[in-house]
Amino acid sequence: MSFISQQAINILSRLPFPNGRSNIIVEQPTYQGMLQCLRQNGITAIGVSRGFNGLDFNALERSFKNDLVRFFYTIPRFSNPLGLSYSQDEKTKILSLAEKYNVYIVEDDYIGDLESNQKCTPIFALDMSERVIYIKTFSKVLLPGVFASLN
Repeated sequence: MSFISQQAINILSRLPFPNGRSNIIVEQPTYQGMLQCLRQNGITAIGVSRGFNGLDFNALERSFKNDLVRFFYTIPRFSNPLGLSYSQDEKTKILSLAEKYNVYIVEDDYIGDLESNQKCTPIFALDMSERVIYIKTFSKVLLPGVFASLN
C-alpha cells in the first residue's frame, strides 16, 4: 500500500459521511494497515468473513441492515492477504446491497492494474448512485523496487 492510499484510508475513516452513520465494515481477513488505522482513530471494525468460498453475503446484509454502517472497506481485486478477486456478479451484489441499505463502499483497488481480464471492472465502474469511493495507487505497479527500499 502506498503512502497516498494509506492517507486516503485514514482521512476517510475520520470523515462523516452523508448517511450520518459511524460503523465501518471490513472483510476478514483484510489489509492490516486499515485495521491499524481504525484502531488509532478509535473506530471499531465490524468484520465480515471472506474466504476461498467467497464473501459471507448473509452477514454483510445483516450488518448493512442493523449496524449503522458508514462504509464497507473492500479490496475487490487481489485482496490482501489472500489474493482473492470478486466476480462481476459479486461486485454487483455488493453494490446492490449498499444502495438498498444506504451504505457507502470504499474500494481499495491498489493493484487492480495487474488484472489481465479486460472485462473485470472495479465496483466503481458499476456505480450509478455515487456510492463508491475509489482508491488506487500506481506505486506498486510503476515503482515497486523504489517503494520497497523506502519501507
